[in-house]
Amino acid sequence: MKKNRYKPTSFICEHTAEYILTGKLRDLFKLHHLNPFLLYFSGNREGSKIAKICMTNISAKICFVFARRPKIRFPRDETVTLKVNRELFIATEIAEKYAIPVLVGAPLVNELKNLTDEAPCVWFCLNSRGFTARDIEFKISILNSEVGIELPPEVRGPLNENEIPKVLMKSPIFSDWQEIVNIAMEIKKGEFYRFFGSLYKPFIIVLPISHEK
Repeated sequence: MKKNRYKPTSFICEHTAEYILTGKLRDLFKLHHLNPFLLYFSGNREGSKIAKICMTNISAKICFVFARRPKIRFPRDETVTLKVNRELFIATEIAEKYAIPVLVGAPLVNELKNLTDEAPCVWFCLNSRGFTARDIEFKISILNSEVGIELPPEVRGPLNENEIPKVLMKSPIFSDWQEIVNIAMEIKKGEFYRFFGSLYKPFIIVLPISHEK
């Protein structure tokens, strides 16, 4: 049987990937003595008037994260394929106007039963420099997380775990929650918005900043 003839196929959805990624991020930030909260943003919930009142006098750094689905050719494949769609670079271009970093992450698993708390994850930082309006697809080794091609400048990684808090800390401090809401809505309604809603929906890492001396 010629296994290589099979096209890589997803076996989980983005929401399932998010369950793994958000747990990993919480554990990772705890190791670095940071305590952000994570949002799946909704304009009429997290962007509501009462949410804004809850964030009165609270400043924050933020980072957008897009979950990606690992694709495999067959169960227990030695490599997984990830795709970074062009629409994610459009979102990154919007975020960069406000100096906000954008990450993509994916569980590095090759079958469903490996989607546990111990599942390894891979992370990449996006930028829109050199963006040429195309999808970028690449393979990653299950054994050592090595990427099978030289990645273009729009995709940096895989990041080691110590780099991820540094990416978040590059965000400017926003003192007005409404400004964060406006940016999230601008990204949500970018070029990848459809009649039924956004095709690609990031979650948001929000790190409150204390002004106590």
